[in-house]
Amino acid sequence: MYMLAFISLVSGFLISFLGGLPLGNLNVTAIRITLTEGGRKACQFSVGVVLVEMLYMFFCMQGLAMAHQYASIFMILRWLTLLLLLITAVGCFRNLFENSHEGAGNDPQTKIKKTKIAAGFALGLTLSAINVLQIPYWTSWITIAMQNSWVGKGYTAYLFILAAGTGTFACLLTFIVAGKKLTSWLMRNKKVLDLLFGMVLLTVALSQLYLIVKP
Repeated sequence: MYMLAFISLVSGFLISFLGGLPLGNLNVTAIRITLTEGGRKACQFSVGVVLVEMLYMFFCMQGLAMAHQYASIFMILRWLTLLLLLITAVGCFRNLFENSHEGAGNDPQTKIKKTKIAAGFALGLTLSAINVLQIPYWTSWITIAMQNSWVGKGYTAYLFILAAGTGTFACLLTFIVAGKKLTSWLMRNKKVLDLLFGMVLLTVALSQLYLIVKP
């Protein structure tokens, strides 16, 4: 039982932390707030982001727990998860073949402008709420977690959600502390990271396919 709790914590944290590393609206906004309003406001923003994400995860978890009781519905979700993983992996690999001159327009100094923005907790709630892509993201990963027994019934589901929220906050805090240095490093190594994420997602997708079709 303790091992299952540990697995729930570690898997939830890693999925959330690693998933937040690619540059996107939330982590770039966290850096901008740090530059214009300070670290305290950026942390308040991050708390808002995390609370909404955990709420979305709770509803995804409840819906998947109900679907798990019906074998046919859960099988459909497993195939959809496989499809989403493959699409995301293909997207990562496609980025490798983008023209190198496109990176000139994505200079971190240009991307993170020191303009005043409405910062704080409310902004974190708002931006996280409209980020509906996290719904299929967490639906896919919770489905994988359930079928691999990373999450069981009862308290382990809540541990998974709590760990994921902690992972998201830790990722945003990393951007807040490291700021433009981390952003510059990510931009310079974007193709390497795309390849790495693509390989990881493809491996997970193939494992998912094996679990679906195995006798």
